Amino acid sequence: MKTKNFLMALFVGVFLVSLASASLESLGTFQQNTCIDISQTCASCSYVNISSVSNKDNSTIVSNVGMTDLGNGEWRYEFCNTSYLGRYDVRGMGDINGVDSSFASFFEVTPSGTSFTNALSLPLFLPMILMLLITVFWFFLTGFTDRKEYKLTFILFGMLFMIFSIAFGIIASREVLYGFPLLYGFVNSFYKVFIVFASVGSIVISLIIMFHVIKTAFNTRGYNIGGKE
Repeated sequence: MKTKNFLMALFVGVFLVSLASASLESLGTFQQNTCIDISQTCASCSYVNISSVSNKDNSTIVSNVGMTDLGNGEWRYEFCNTSYLGRYDVRGMGDINGVDSSFASFFEVTPSGTSFTNALSLPLFLPMILMLLITVFWFFLTGFTDRKEYKLTFILFGMLFMIFSIAFGIIASREVLYGFPLLYGFVNSFYKVFIVFASVGSIVISLIIMFHVIKTAFNTRGYNIGGKE
């Protein structure tokens, strides 16, 4: 009996939370560290104020700020403190027809401005898949030549596109994991370190490829740059 009552209470609680979330107006999904316009429409209001903007940790970021009257019943406030990932709740008040009335809405902030459901779609991972296929192609070519300089060039191209593949994979993972702070923090820290090493590695590999291409071209013409193979 107790278990039945518990399950019933849990079901009702989930239903009420879902109902409350559905009744709130969504302002959309925006990119991290960019400014967004919080808008309200009220033609009869003499004022519209934002009581608070808070994140899911209930940390109030701004409070008691007035919105700017743009005319034709449109009120707007520019909000730029979007370094936090996740949901932001907006609460405010205006005097509709002279009567103080409250409003509530919310918006989401993600690393790229893509909503979480869209982040799970295939297009987000297409660049990674494409780079991975090109990587396999270059390594596959090494089996069709016996010349060391060609093998080395193909391997270097494969390594270069492997770096690109990993980078796109990390970017896609950041989009998926932004709702999980610990995992996102780890991936984001790894991404920052990886970018430094990947940038240096890409430059070095590109220079080596250029050298071997030039060397091969000159050796073909009989100049024997770098000594005889």
